Amino acid sequence: MPLVGALITRYELSGILILSFLAGALQVVLMAAAGLALRGLLFWLRMRLSDASASQRAI
Repeated sequence: MPLVGALITRYELSGILILSFLAGALQVVLMAAAGLALRGLLFWLRMRLSDASASQRAI
């Protein structure tokens, strides 16, 4: 039996694969949340800048 086979059993390997899948899913969720936050920040900044330019035109 090779050394790697002795160190990693079938159950440990499936556990590693499940943890890897969960870590990938968490990464996707975090990237989506960051994208939504960035989109909201850009929308807020655009509204703030357009309000500032509108108030300067009114003066």
